[in-house]
Amino acid sequence: MIGYREATDIRVKSAGDAPDRTRLSIKVDRVRHEYISQNGERVVALDDVSIDVPNGQFVAIVGPSGCGKTSILNMLAGLIVPTRGAVSIDGEIVTGTSRAVGYMFARDGMLPWRTAQANVAFGLEVRGASKAERLAQADALLERVGLKGFERAFRSQLSHGMRQRVALARTMAIDPKVFLLDEPFGALDAQTRIVLQEEFVRLWENTGKTVLLVTHDISEAVAMADRVIVLSPRPGRIKSDIAIDLPRPRDIESVRFDEKFARLARRIWRDIGVRGGGDIA
Repeated sequence: MIGYREATDIRVKSAGDAPDRTRLSIKVDRVRHEYISQNGERVVALDDVSIDVPNGQFVAIVGPSGCGKTSILNMLAGLIVPTRGAVSIDGEIVTGTSRAVGYMFARDGMLPWRTAQANVAFGLEVRGASKAERLAQADALLERVGLKGFERAFRSQLSHGMRQRVALARTMAIDPKVFLLDEPFGALDAQTRIVLQEEFVRLWENTGKTVLLVTHDISEAVAMADRVIVLSPRPGRIKSDIAIDLPRPRDIESVRFDEKFARLARRIWRDIGVRGGGDIA
């Protein structure tokens, strides 16, 4: 269960309690994934993909539309099973959903009959937290993502971007070991996107959680991650695995003006093979 410092901050590690980077948090082992399309054809989405993510690392996955990025997240979340190979978290093969995993989808997934506060508190309610505790923690997280004053608002009363902030707070609330993020900031305006990227990275740097982010935004991937994995067009295979050696703690807004940032982003663009600028789908 999530712990708060004076009910306002997510649990943080002390300086001497850094994550053990020698231990694997996520392992994707020679995975192949196939599915049957609507017209009955067999489609190979991923082929022979292997990814090792040490405990506490932040990894972003980018690649063309349809290359299997989200399929990797769905496997780790226990929502689909690979056709071949296996995925594991903390050394255990994933066979179903797990409390150790927090999954934030591209869509907000808010329950329309619940307020923003009750949506954020839902995971804690399922886990048996007291009403007072879960509502206090929900309020603290809503304030953190800039929604103080909207605790009692319903989905229909919130903009798309505000609903996505609720989804981010809801994912943080359950304090998972692993965050799986599927385009979590894509629906937000540019200014709000940077604010929430900053907040998420600050929380992650303090907790040492493992993060796997799927994004179409190369600037976002470079600004936030320790590594960026580039997948080829379908069937997705690993084309490159690039270390992002920008210093931490990292200022998401100012790092974009760093010369090294520009070089890394250009390299990823070349690896993806996109010409003429613009974000990949």
